[in-house]
Amino acid sequence: EYAMLTGQQRNATARTQTAAVVLEVPEQVMQRLMEIVPAVRSFFEQLNDTRSIEAILKRMALFQGVSSADLRQLAEQAQVKRYDRDDRLFSEDDREKPARESLHILLEGFVKVAHRTAAGTGRDKSDERIIAYRQNGDYFAGGLDLLGDRRSVTVSAITRVRVAEFQRQLLLTLFTRYPEIAQRFRERLQEYRTATAAAQ
Repeated sequence: EYAMLTGQQRNATARTQTAAVVLEVPEQVMQRLMEIVPAVRSFFEQLNDTRSIEAILKRMALFQGVSSADLRQLAEQAQVKRYDRDDRLFSEDDREKPARESLHILLEGFVKVAHRTAAGTGRDKSDERIIAYRQNGDYFAGGLDLLGDRRSVTVSAITRVRVAEFQRQLLLTLFTRYPEIAQRFRERLQEYRTATAAAQ
């Protein structure tokens, strides 16, 4: 389903675990089916999203020690949002700032990370100063750039972007089950607060 949805060639080997019957359908037929039956496309998109999220979660230090079954459940419950070029994912301004205990993971595409600055002093005489670029596998917690200076940031899409969003309640459920994950998350937020207090 990856090649059908993205147009990118993916090589994979599949081996049966038991006796199996395989139905081979030409790609053009599946593409046509997805056009005339949107639910088929939605099914493959959701499956693709879940697998992408699960693969990224397994690589993240934040989630080390979480069982495969719980990672799969977390991936299935994440909200996947799609953004077009120049769309804003979230802002450092309070009115557009995500909830503190939320997590955003980039699944696909590139974003720019910026801080607001005085009008006319930023890039191309704008009011923003670009501090970093992020891509698939990178993440933000509570609107903070944890891979950079841990400050609140404004994030905008450079290309088409897919983002997995984990809301507060979903994370709190995970934290209850895995206190060590909650501790890692809190440590990252505390590092942010300490850095902010020092800067002020």
